[in-house]
Amino acid sequence: MKLDFTNNSILIIANGESILKYKYGNIIDKFSNIVRINNFKTKKYEDYVGSKTTIWFNGANQGLVKRDSFPKKIIVSIPSVILSKKENIQSHISKRIKTKNFKHISLSEIKKYENEVGYSRLTTGMYAILWSMHNYKNVYIHGYDFFINSKGHYYDGRIVKFFKNNNILKRGFKHNNNLEKLFILNLLKSKRIMQAKDLLI
Repeated sequence: MKLDFTNNSILIIANGESILKYKYGNIIDKFSNIVRINNFKTKKYEDYVGSKTTIWFNGANQGLVKRDSFPKKIIVSIPSVILSKKENIQSHISKRIKTKNFKHISLSEIKKYENEVGYSRLTTGMYAILWSMHNYKNVYIHGYDFFINSKGHYYDGRIVKFFKNNNILKRGFKHNNNLEKLFILNLLKSKRIMQAKDLLI
């Protein structure tokens, strides 16, 4: 099976450390639709992750780093347990992401995604997959580590990686990472989504 780079397809680049095993930057940039998540970085990592971004998918979370520039499309996913309590959500998000040019996923749609997985507080990466499945014919993923084998991100410095991987600085504890991993493995098995690296080996 060949990769489909047309508008029917989308590639979601997650932030797992495993991404640094593969120099797929040139191939990644061929995709028409490229999603990057939360505090992604491309500068200095172009050989591994490419440089092109068409969709920034984020959770408008507290730790979101201020960006110098934005892609044309920004999608915000907030867990239902938080979204249902927030008033004036547009203002809350725009303060967090520092732009008014975004679309947030509705509460009813977020709940639909959470019901599919069976958990009420999914990772941004999981929401990105579910949203993509509802909007594109072919969904490819790359760099999903689920905070399991490695708890860090590919762009973390050595000290931060040490703290995360030794549980001194905890990440992903609000989520059910094992459940998400099993859910995504089933999606891959049923070919509802595809792992980009499997088609590039």
